Amino acid sequence: MLVPALREKGYDVFGDHNAETCSCITSFNSGIQDIGELRKKLDANGIVIFLREGTDGSKCIRAALHFYNTGEKISRFLDNVPKLTKQKIFTEC
Repeated sequence: MLVPALREKGYDVFGDHNAETCSCITSFNSGIQDIGELRKKLDANGIVIFLREGTDGSKCIRAALHFYNTGEKISRFLDNVPKLTKQKIFTEC
């Protein structure tokens, strides 16, 4: 549910997410959005996620799902993650 939805919104999802090797941890980033600003927005909306450095040195968001994360909570997370366009969503000062 999470990985396909993030990809549909235009995010780059790290790792192999097939049924045999999937993990509850999902890391993603974008070349056209300020991921740090997205993390702040999610945090302000009560969504706990982490900012990490990807294997290539870029910043990424790390979301870790657990047994207590309901479908409703996952949907709320996805509702707060904007669909990407070709323009930057957040601008740097």
